[in-house]
Amino acid sequence: MKKVMLYVFAVLIVLSVAIFLFINMHPVFGGNPSNAQKEIYEGFDNYQKGKFVNQVTTDLGMSISGRLSIIRDNFRSNDRSPSEDIPVSKIEWAKVESEEDSLTWFGHSTFLLSIDNKKIFVDPMLSSRASPV
Repeated sequence: MKKVMLYVFAVLIVLSVAIFLFINMHPVFGGNPSNAQKEIYEGFDNYQKGKFVNQVTTDLGMSISGRLSIIRDNFRSNDRSPSEDIPVSKIEWAKVESEEDSLTWFGHSTFLLSIDNKKIFVDPMLSSRASPV
């Protein structure tokens, strides 16, 4: 039993170290960009002193109680219907069904990408949560 626990402990340690290294070294999770990436970043207007910054100052200008009152007011509101019809664009199904390359927008962040007569449906919200985990 002690050997099994020792193996489990060793596997957990190795797994923890691997996860720690991946999160700290992988560029998507905050690893340092390469010199080539830094050169590209220097050309961006919102990259200053080695960091990306907001181009427009955003000031929420309210306290926590102010934010909570906005949330409360939204739940109390009975007027939740749009005041006018929401415009809906017609989908060109002939274009979607053709063999030519195309990109069809279905709304928000949902697209149908047609490349080389293959269809790829892109929708980041095909689950109950808007997160990868």
